[in-house]
Amino acid sequence: MKNKKRLGYVRFCHEYVVDLDNQSMVDYAKEAIYDDINSMIKYDETYNAIGIVEDSKAKEKDIPEFLLEAIQQEKDWLEQ
Repeated sequence: MKNKKRLGYVRFCHEYVVDLDNQSMVDYAKEAIYDDINSMIKYDETYNAIGIVEDSKAKEKDIPEFLLEAIQQEKDWLEQ
């Protein structure tokens, strides 16, 4: 029996809890996240917000083509 691949997500996560009924708070939080991300990029701190999450419902067909191509190119290069 073929082993099922473990699939999941690599994702960038930065969030604030907000009162969704308070549009001003939502807008301010959006601006704060934008500022936070810019600061993370400026100071090379984005890696701290990147996480890995296993998801048994993820499907192999949903892996982006650019990732499959990159891995294939790496494999081809290593086989040379």
